[in-house]
Amino acid sequence: MPAALVGAAAVIALTVLALGGPEFDPDTPEGTAQGWVRAVTERDYPEALTHLEPSVGCTVSDFRYVWTASAVTARIGSVTGDAQRTVVEVIISEAAAFGPGFEMREYLVMAQRDDRWLLTEVPWPLYACDREVDG
Repeated sequence: MPAALVGAAAVIALTVLALGGPEFDPDTPEGTAQGWVRAVTERDYPEALTHLEPSVGCTVSDFRYVWTASAVTARIGSVTGDAQRTVVEVIISEAAAFGPGFEMREYLVMAQRDDRWLLTEVPWPLYACDREVDG
């Protein structure tokens, strides 16, 4: 990863992804993370799937058990990798009806495919997708 990109990641560490903040270029790892989080929190699952590499094997029906809080914010924590594979740490805060809510760290693994960044592993909040396994 170019030094400028790593430096930029440090500067934007507190940027809100899902609910406000700057719009990242969708052709960057940060933009892919932002698009994924936004689509999932808005429950636009067909749009969310556009951020996944097809080999991950997820479909819209895999979202049937997904739950996210009604108030979710997310921010970039760190971006590590290179021009082919990058891991974007996303810090997700969910409000709770009672109590302080909670914060979790998720890692979105992605690779560049045809000048686009796509998630290459099943990400939050799916964790698993129904798919046939050769065996």
